[in-house]
Amino acid sequence: MMEDAHDSLRELQGFEEGVSLRIRDNHSDQISVVDIATDEMLRALLGLGQGWIPSSDLNQARILLVLRSLNALRTARLLLGLGYYEQSLSLLRVCNENALTTLDARHNPDTIEKLKNTTRFDYTRMAERVDRAIGANGDFFTKWKQSYSAISDFAHPGGVILQFLAPAGEEGSSIAYLGPYYHKGRVLGVLKVMASETINLTGIIETMMHEEGFDWHQKAYQTRGLIHQMIADLFRMDDASD
Repeated sequence: MMEDAHDSLRELQGFEEGVSLRIRDNHSDQISVVDIATDEMLRALLGLGQGWIPSSDLNQARILLVLRSLNALRTARLLLGLGYYEQSLSLLRVCNENALTTLDARHNPDTIEKLKNTTRFDYTRMAERVDRAIGANGDFFTKWKQSYSAISDFAHPGGVILQFLAPAGEEGSSIAYLGPYYHKGRVLGVLKVMASETINLTGIIETMMHEEGFDWHQKAYQTRGLIHQMIADLFRMDDASD
């Protein structure tokens, strides 16, 4: 029985290697941009110096959320590279929540205190507060809700999850997947979400570093430029596949 389990695991690992190869062959340019952006963000944080202490409670909260987001982003990228799209999106939701929390903490000091004691937040109310604080007249909330709802669909059992696990076969049949698989549309969709969350994260780091007396504006600008170009490439690939 144990030998059978090891054989099954080796077979699954073989699938992962095959899927990973197809993703690298078809999407290496886009994935490398995410890697470059992640590397630049890590360099920026290392530039703060060993033993760096944030100058405010807000930046103390920010750095903890940024580190959590970087871990989630990096892991999401690794899972995408193996063909695990649902799991990658679930981690990108963490990045979305952290970005919203940092915005709310900037305008609502109570959020900083709640971070120390509260394990769960009402993100809808949080987004409404941010929208009011920045005078967005509902625009921020509407855009946030659209992006967050789309990602959250993959965090809970439901129709969207089942479609991801069993995408339509070439002749309309449904094929259920255990483990990874290659699907161009899935890769492009996850990459778009990943790009958006990467842009948000560079903005948070840039703001935090500016307040701490470090100049990362030019590098942040260049990094976001790479990501915006990547997004344009992704939409071109979408159009070409239609």
